[in-house]
Amino acid sequence: MVPRLVGIIRRVRPQVVVTFEPNGGYGHPDHIAIHHHTVAAFHAAADGTRYPEQGPAWQAPRLFYTAIPRSFFLRMRDEMAGLGMDTSRFARFEEGGGGGWPDEQVNVVMDVADAVEAKWSALNCHRTQFGPGNLFRRLPEPIVKEMMRYEYFAQAWPTPAPGTRFDSLFVGM
Repeated sequence: MVPRLVGIIRRVRPQVVVTFEPNGGYGHPDHIAIHHHTVAAFHAAADGTRYPEQGPAWQAPRLFYTAIPRSFFLRMRDEMAGLGMDTSRFARFEEGGGGGWPDEQVNVVMDVADAVEAKWSALNCHRTQFGPGNLFRRLPEPIVKEMMRYEYFAQAWPTPAPGTRFDSLFVGM
Protein backbone atom coordinates (compact mmCIF):
# COMPACT_ATOMS: atom_id res chain seq x y z
CA MET A 1 0.00 0.00 0.00
CA VAL A 2 2.76 2.48 0.91
CA PRO A 3 4.52 2.27 -2.48
CA ARG A 4 1.22 3.02 -4.28
CA LEU A 5 0.59 6.03 -2.03
CA VAL A 6 4.15 7.24 -2.60
CA GLY A 7 3.50 7.06 -6.35
CA ILE A 8 0.30 9.06 -6.00
CA ILE A 9 1.98 11.73 -3.86
CA ARG A 10 4.86 12.02 -6.31
CA ARG A 11 2.57 12.27 -9.33
CA VAL A 12 0.02 14.67 -7.83
CA ARG A 13 2.58 16.73 -5.87
CA PRO A 14 0.08 18.00 -3.26
CA GLN A 15 0.75 21.02 -1.10
CA VAL A 16 -1.07 19.38 1.81
CA VAL A 17 -1.69 15.75 2.75
CA VAL A 18 -4.51 14.99 5.21
CA THR A 19 -5.05 11.73 7.08
CA PHE A 20 -6.62 10.44 10.27
CA GLU A 21 -4.91 11.14 13.58
CA PRO A 22 -3.03 8.17 15.12
CA ASN A 23 -6.13 6.83 16.92
CA GLY A 24 -8.16 6.90 13.72
CA GLY A 25 -10.57 9.49 15.10
CA TYR A 26 -12.30 7.11 17.48
CA GLY A 27 -10.22 3.94 17.41
CA HIS A 28 -11.51 2.42 14.17
CA PRO A 29 -8.90 -0.15 12.99
CA ASP A 30 -9.27 0.76 9.30
CA HIS A 31 -8.72 4.45 10.09
CA ILE A 32 -5.66 3.60 12.19
CA ALA A 33 -4.22 1.57 9.29
CA ILE A 34 -4.92 4.44 6.88
CA HIS A 35 -3.07 6.78 9.25
CA HIS A 36 0.00 4.53 9.38
CA HIS A 37 0.13 3.98 5.61
CA THR A 38 -0.39 7.65 4.78
CA VAL A 39 2.22 8.93 7.24
CA ALA A 40 4.75 6.37 6.01
CA ALA A 41 4.05 7.32 2.39
CA PHE A 42 4.21 11.05 3.15
CA HIS A 43 7.76 10.70 4.50
CA ALA A 44 8.88 8.09 1.94
CA ALA A 45 7.70 10.27 -0.97
CA ALA A 46 10.25 12.91 0.07
CA ASP A 47 13.13 10.40 0.10
CA GLY A 48 14.45 9.76 -3.40
CA THR A 49 16.18 6.57 -2.27
CA ARG A 50 12.85 4.98 -1.29
CA TYR A 51 10.64 3.59 -4.04
CA PRO A 52 12.57 5.25 -6.90
CA GLU A 53 10.35 3.38 -9.38
CA GLN A 54 7.49 5.61 -8.18
CA GLY A 55 9.00 8.75 -9.69
CA PRO A 56 11.04 11.72 -8.50
CA ALA A 57 10.90 12.60 -4.80
CA TRP A 58 8.31 15.11 -3.62
CA GLN A 59 8.06 16.70 -0.18
CA ALA A 60 4.56 17.97 0.45
CA PRO A 61 4.96 21.11 2.56
CA ARG A 62 2.39 20.05 5.19
CA LEU A 63 0.83 16.98 6.75
CA PHE A 64 -2.40 17.42 8.71
CA TYR A 65 -4.46 15.07 10.82
CA THR A 66 -8.21 15.30 10.97
CA ALA A 67 -9.10 15.70 14.62
CA ILE A 68 -12.15 15.65 16.81
CA PRO A 69 -11.20 17.88 19.73
CA ARG A 70 -11.85 16.85 23.30
CA SER A 71 -14.11 19.91 23.69
CA PHE A 72 -16.40 18.47 21.01
CA PHE A 73 -17.01 15.37 23.11
CA LEU A 74 -17.42 17.44 26.26
CA ARG A 75 -20.04 19.56 24.51
CA MET A 76 -21.76 16.38 23.39
CA ARG A 77 -21.78 15.20 27.01
CA ASP A 78 -23.21 18.53 28.18
CA GLU A 79 -25.94 18.44 25.52
CA MET A 80 -26.87 14.90 26.58
CA ALA A 81 -26.84 15.81 30.27
CA GLY A 82 -29.12 18.76 29.52
CA LEU A 83 -31.59 16.31 28.02
CA GLY A 84 -31.36 14.01 31.04
CA MET A 85 -29.47 11.31 29.16
CA ASP A 86 -26.85 8.91 30.52
CA THR A 87 -23.37 10.42 30.11
CA SER A 88 -21.32 7.68 31.77
CA ARG A 89 -19.50 6.92 28.49
CA PHE A 90 -17.85 10.33 28.76
CA ALA A 91 -15.96 9.66 32.03
CA ARG A 92 -12.71 9.10 30.12
CA PHE A 93 -12.86 12.66 28.79
CA GLU A 94 -13.03 14.03 32.32
CA GLU A 95 -9.88 12.13 33.27
CA GLY A 96 -8.05 13.63 30.28
CA GLY A 97 -6.54 10.27 29.44
CA GLY A 98 -8.68 9.21 26.55
CA GLY A 99 -10.83 10.42 23.78
CA GLY A 100 -10.62 13.48 21.66
CA TRP A 101 -7.67 15.40 20.30
CA PRO A 102 -6.19 18.01 22.67
CA ASP A 103 -7.84 21.33 21.82
CA GLU A 104 -4.57 23.22 22.16
CA GLN A 105 -3.14 21.08 19.33
CA VAL A 106 -5.87 21.96 16.82
CA ASN A 107 -4.35 24.31 14.26
CA VAL A 108 -7.19 24.82 11.77
CA VAL A 109 -10.94 25.07 12.36
CA MET A 110 -13.01 25.19 9.18
CA ASP A 111 -16.66 26.17 9.06
CA VAL A 112 -18.27 23.63 6.74
CA ALA A 113 -21.91 24.51 7.44
CA ASP A 114 -22.69 24.38 3.72
CA ALA A 115 -21.67 20.70 3.67
CA VAL A 116 -23.42 19.46 6.82
CA GLU A 117 -26.27 17.77 4.94
CA ALA A 118 -23.77 15.94 2.72
CA LYS A 119 -21.75 14.90 5.80
CA TRP A 120 -24.91 13.63 7.49
CA SER A 121 -25.89 11.64 4.39
CA ALA A 122 -22.41 10.16 4.12
CA LEU A 123 -22.40 9.11 7.77
CA ASN A 124 -25.75 7.42 7.28
CA CYS A 125 -24.17 5.22 4.59
CA HIS A 126 -22.04 3.57 7.30
CA ARG A 127 -24.72 1.71 9.23
CA THR A 128 -22.22 -0.59 11.00
CA GLN A 129 -20.33 2.41 12.38
CA PHE A 130 -23.18 4.87 12.65
CA GLY A 131 -25.94 2.64 13.94
CA PRO A 132 -28.39 3.23 16.79
CA GLY A 133 -25.71 2.83 19.50
CA ASN A 134 -23.43 5.52 18.08
CA LEU A 135 -22.98 8.58 20.30
CA PHE A 136 -23.98 10.87 17.42
CA ARG A 137 -27.34 9.08 17.21
CA ARG A 138 -28.23 9.74 20.82
CA LEU A 139 -28.69 13.48 20.47
CA PRO A 140 -31.46 15.06 18.43
CA GLU A 141 -30.41 15.41 14.79
CA PRO A 142 -30.50 19.27 14.74
CA ILE A 143 -28.02 19.44 17.65
CA VAL A 144 -25.64 16.95 16.03
CA LYS A 145 -25.80 18.73 12.69
CA GLU A 146 -25.03 22.06 14.34
CA MET A 147 -22.02 20.47 16.06
CA MET A 148 -20.87 18.98 12.74
CA ARG A 149 -20.58 22.39 11.10
CA TYR A 150 -16.86 22.49 11.90
CA GLU A 151 -13.91 20.37 10.78
CA TYR A 152 -10.75 20.36 12.87
CA PHE A 153 -7.17 19.73 11.78
CA ALA A 154 -3.86 19.36 13.59
CA GLN A 155 -0.64 20.03 11.71
CA ALA A 156 1.57 16.97 12.10
CA TRP A 157 4.49 18.06 9.90
CA PRO A 158 6.32 20.29 10.18
CA THR A 159 5.58 20.57 13.86
CA PRO A 160 4.07 23.99 14.50
CA ALA A 161 4.87 26.19 17.47
CA PRO A 162 2.48 25.62 20.38
CA GLY A 163 -0.75 27.56 20.00
CA THR A 164 -0.32 28.14 16.25
CA ARG A 165 -3.63 28.72 14.46
CA PHE A 166 -4.13 28.99 10.71
CA ASP A 167 -7.13 30.28 8.76
CA SER A 168 -6.86 27.36 6.33
CA LEU A 169 -4.79 24.31 5.48
CA PHE A 170 -3.11 26.33 2.73
CA VAL A 171 -2.35 29.61 4.49
CA GLY A 172 0.95 31.08 3.33
CA MET A 173 1.22 28.85 0.27
